[in-house]
Amino acid sequence: MEIKTITSLLVQSTRLYPNKIAIQTEEGRLTYNELYKLSSEISNIILSLKDRKSPIVGVVAEPGVELVTALLGTWFSNSIYMPFDLHHSNVFLKKLLSDSNPSVIICNTKHIEKVQKLVKVNGIEIDLLIAVDLLESKIISYQPGNCNPVLKEIETGKPFPEACDEAYLFYTSGTTGEPKGVLGSRSSLNHFINWEIKEFGIHEDFRVSQLTSPTFDASLRDILVPLCTGATLVIPSNKVRHNPALLIEWIIKNEITLIHCVPTMFRLIYSEFTDGMDELTQLKFVLLAGEPLYNKDVLAWRKYVKDCTLVNLYGTTETTLIKSFYRIGIVPTGGVTAISVGKPIEGCKIAVIKDNRICKIGEEGDIYIKTAHKSLGYYNNPEASYSVFVQNPLLSDTEDIIYYTGDKGKFDADFNLHIEGRKDERLKINGVLIEPKAIEKAILSLDNIKETVVIARENNNFEKELVAYYTSTQEEMTHDFHLLLIDLLNPNQIPVDFVHLEKFPLTQNGKIDRKQLAHLLVKTGSLSKNMSIPETENETFLKQVWSELLSKDKFGMEDSFFSIGGSSLKAIQLISRIYKEYQILLNIRDIFQYNSIRKLGEQITVQRNNSSHEEQDESIKPVKEKEDYPLSFGQQRVWLQHQMEEGRIPYNIVRTFVIEGELNVELLKTALLSVVKKQEGLRTVFIRNEEGIPRQKIIPFDQFTFNFQQYTIDAEDNNQNDIEPLLQSQELKLFDFENGPLFSILLIDDKMGKYVLSFSMHHIIGDYWSLGLFANELTRAYSSLLQNPNFDAGTLSLQYKDFSEWQYDDMDSIRFKKSMKYWENQLKDSPLQSTFQHDWQRPKVPLKTGNSIYVDIDPELSEDLILLAKNKGTTLYTLLLSLYFILLNKDSGQSDLVIGSPVAGRSRKELEPIIGFFLNTVAVRAKIQPESTITAIIEMVKTLAVEALANQEVPFDTIVNHLMIKRNIQYAPLFQCMLVFQNAPTGQFELKNTTIKDYPSSGKTSKNDLTFSFAEVDNKLQWAIEYSTELYDLSTIELLIMKFKKLMSYACENPDVSLEKLDLRPTIEENTDITELLNSELKF
Repeated sequence: MEIKTITSLLVQSTRLYPNKIAIQTEEGRLTYNELYKLSSEISNIILSLKDRKSPIVGVVAEPGVELVTALLGTWFSNSIYMPFDLHHSNVFLKKLLSDSNPSVIICNTKHIEKVQKLVKVNGIEIDLLIAVDLLESKIISYQPGNCNPVLKEIETGKPFPEACDEAYLFYTSGTTGEPKGVLGSRSSLNHFINWEIKEFGIHEDFRVSQLTSPTFDASLRDILVPLCTGATLVIPSNKVRHNPALLIEWIIKNEITLIHCVPTMFRLIYSEFTDGMDELTQLKFVLLAGEPLYNKDVLAWRKYVKDCTLVNLYGTTETTLIKSFYRIGIVPTGGVTAISVGKPIEGCKIAVIKDNRICKIGEEGDIYIKTAHKSLGYYNNPEASYSVFVQNPLLSDTEDIIYYTGDKGKFDADFNLHIEGRKDERLKINGVLIEPKAIEKAILSLDNIKETVVIARENNNFEKELVAYYTSTQEEMTHDFHLLLIDLLNPNQIPVDFVHLEKFPLTQNGKIDRKQLAHLLVKTGSLSKNMSIPETENETFLKQVWSELLSKDKFGMEDSFFSIGGSSLKAIQLISRIYKEYQILLNIRDIFQYNSIRKLGEQITVQRNNSSHEEQDESIKPVKEKEDYPLSFGQQRVWLQHQMEEGRIPYNIVRTFVIEGELNVELLKTALLSVVKKQEGLRTVFIRNEEGIPRQKIIPFDQFTFNFQQYTIDAEDNNQNDIEPLLQSQELKLFDFENGPLFSILLIDDKMGKYVLSFSMHHIIGDYWSLGLFANELTRAYSSLLQNPNFDAGTLSLQYKDFSEWQYDDMDSIRFKKSMKYWENQLKDSPLQSTFQHDWQRPKVPLKTGNSIYVDIDPELSEDLILLAKNKGTTLYTLLLSLYFILLNKDSGQSDLVIGSPVAGRSRKELEPIIGFFLNTVAVRAKIQPESTITAIIEMVKTLAVEALANQEVPFDTIVNHLMIKRNIQYAPLFQCMLVFQNAPTGQFELKNTTIKDYPSSGKTSKNDLTFSFAEVDNKLQWAIEYSTELYDLSTIELLIMKFKKLMSYACENPDVSLEKLDLRPTIEENTDITELLNSELKF
């Protein structure tokens, strides 16, 4: 077998597939070119260090793009990769870092403070901390007192020297509970990765999942096998990884072709299968390792999944991942039989030895592995290395070092290896090597515990689980052991049962008799004496689920889940069942805390009925007069955008009218002043206080001035070219935030009884509702002044500043917190950018230039759409939003999509008469599957839209900040495409002795990449598209219009068609006539 180095294979992948997706997560994607460059940047930072104290680089182990780039960057610098988990106990981490003495630590930017605190508290000295945030394309190196920018990246495709053989360092608990590191060999890892690629024919079209925790060496095969072949590594979120129901959906959606996992995870997956489960057709291989696999597992899987190769693997960290494999063929249908681990891989030999001789077929003995491709032993622990890397017991006259596994096994007649258990005290539970002494140490730290022993037992499903025996200073402890130990141990280390003994049974030589303990357990009951029955629907449901999971029927409502056979993995299955039934997402800590059916049933009720305990909304009250006031959350967003763009880009809203007839211009000016006096928002400016915090300030009316711009044009010349530049100046006007005013009035007079009146305001003081309100106020004032020159518009009971103050108080309400939790769950891990293709590259500093197109929709199609919405029991808004999702999915191929949609933000009646920026944005997230029908998408989006609108009072910026999404001047956070359905009151502008019409906007700006705007007027649908001319050519938008029209027709004709059968590509005839879709005369 030709062995290529991992780095050369990575270089080859980058050269062959530079723009192919290398890594895909729910947060985004990374191409091979990007991966190589980012990894080389990290490598260069490490290489820039002179006289490093150690070649070891510690990496905070969190699955994701950052971890992979840190791994490769470490290897590119010829350093040793050492992952560690910040969730481990501080004692474990201190010993790990003290033992390994890393010179560099790499983490995500969000973990900077934790890592700095960790090294400081424990007195660990490092030369460099590298913080990585690839969502923000940010890599920063920290040295004492310095924050250094990244160095120049290495040229793509340039190979790195491989001078040393040390590649990685993985720590596990030793037999004493102390961390023990295995130092991995680069050449040995090269051998294994080459073997797996060759043996299973892995190529660039594979999509490989990473389900293994990064703190285990098995994660290296998850990561490296796809990246060394040009395939795609797909990484699920933690929420998906720990919820079997969501995991199955994720595997199907992401078309995973290869999975590595332990049999326990395999069981969790197939236990969620249901009849008709045929979506896993793309899955080619499942490679299993880490613990026994049984015939019943294979049979249960194959009942639902037919064409998938199952492979059972065996190996140890000390001998580099895997050393034997077995392609599973026909298995027995009766009884319970462990599946063989097969024969050695190429370059390896395995022997079963007893009494210094080779065992006969079927005879049990100790398993030894002989290979040139082993690890480099235990780090800083030669004594431990010598105990397992031993002289071959079959040879006495020649040095031949082989590895003693500590496992018992035998060969069958076909020379396939069968594992029969372990010789030492270490236990494999759920595929993880558990050190009982570490658990015993944690239990002994609890009050009143004298002695404890932790052993494994086999439950009715032939699964191993941990049981703790203890003696104490009291007759029997009342401790809730599970809840106390969750802060000391990992969930999979916590025993399922705790058995109190008066004293431990002893062997003849005075040691604790562990075998006798196992027999004692059979006689020991853990059930409460109160065998109560379910009293509520929740308890009835939970009792049924517990019975199925634990294979027991006799237990009470007060019994602990864990004391009657539950484990951390059973808890995961329980969480999944509860999620399916109630759509409530619990975590393992919840199961430990609410560990009885009664407690858990009550907690489910609390979560389902939180709304009944909410506070009543407090009314908005006028605030005391002050020098200045806080900005509302919406204003903060606009102000921040204004600062980022340095005031270069207008963010204005404009409404323009054509007036014909007898207009009293001076009376119009007086009416305008009347409105300005009444509405404080029009007299608002924005300053910074001494701390640099932006504040809004109200200019008293008697000190306020504004310029009423008047222009005269010659109507006889019919010079429209004179009007357009003036109106564009309204749209593009740059307002002075500090001095004001932040609105502008323009009147154009043609001296022939025709006027154009344009009103422009910066978005920070108003929204489109405000424009309609302004038209109403101006109409009322003008009409009243005609009748009464002393007319006074009066005052408002509330002004915008009162709303701004109230918003901050409202954040403490239960309703607000519940809504925030909704958005956190809905938008966490959502894609930050749309993959909708642009014609031109996104500019680094966008100018927000744009164009608007008004599209004529056939009256018959309008009627059909209105009828379809009615038949589907939804609104026209929801229908159009559903179709927009489908369009973006079909055009981009992106399945996880977020579309923004503005809401008026005036859910309280007292806010309706106020001019101000109440507009909020809701981000609707939908996951589109190609096999779904249009009807299914409509139903899904209907639910999403209702939920989003029910939680609309949480300001969008508050959500962005809560999710810690970094802002980027190039694009808006979370979404770049919007859908607007105009239902805000447009206002009636009517002046006596005149006729007035709206003047269509020229639309030369675009705040988003793409905005679809709709309105229903007289049972006819109107449609406008605003698009960024920095990203799209007009021809692209015209094609998009054609596609959306076809989609609307498809939806009306056959809403039950699946998306994969939709063909939105225009025909030759449609391409020819595409420009006829545009109707610039239509007023919107």
